[in-house]
Amino acid sequence: MVVADQSAVSPLSTSSRRAGLCSMLSAIRKKIFYRHRSIWYERPLDDSLQIIQPKFDGRINFDNSDEVVRWITERNIPGTNDPVEISSMRERGHLFAGIYDREQLIGYVKIGWGTVYVLDYRIDLKLRDGDFFILDAYLIPEKRGLGGGPFMVSASSMEMKKRGFKRRVSHARSDNIAMIKSGKRAGYREIGRVDFMIILGKKIIRPHPASFVD
Repeated sequence: MVVADQSAVSPLSTSSRRAGLCSMLSAIRKKIFYRHRSIWYERPLDDSLQIIQPKFDGRINFDNSDEVVRWITERNIPGTNDPVEISSMRERGHLFAGIYDREQLIGYVKIGWGTVYVLDYRIDLKLRDGDFFILDAYLIPEKRGLGGGPFMVSASSMEMKKRGFKRRVSHARSDNIAMIKSGKRAGYREIGRVDFMIILGKKIIRPHPASFVD
């Protein structure tokens, strides 16, 4: 009889069990109590709009959503690969804009309009005609601090202006300093703050973001 070398598999098994337990405990905790404070912004797509170039050879492709979704799926980074968000975007024809440094895909901007699914609150939000919404933006860590954030914000706004949109709406966690700075550099104006909580499974959202975008 061959006996497996338990010492070779135990560390991996233990690590996997711990990761699974931590994930389960985190999910339970969020159902008991979860809080998300965010700042909402707007930016009219007027003549003052300009692209803020990064400190790398940056470009955005707005017409290759399949590649971007594959890239997101392969990395499976928490918060970027939510199946409800991605499926709702694809059903509604929304954009997964890829951020590139030369030919390397290094991030994305998720862009929606009409009715958008806001993952942070797990709600559908109806936008007025002429508005578009940034659902999410991500840049790989090694490319951060090089002006990529303002570039993503400004270049996506310029493209959507060309497509006939009049205003951009976005939101950021109140503790997301990098995103808040990027928005200010790109000319964003604060339009409200939302305090979202889940207490014992009950959602509390105040004020409702629809009051900012209606």
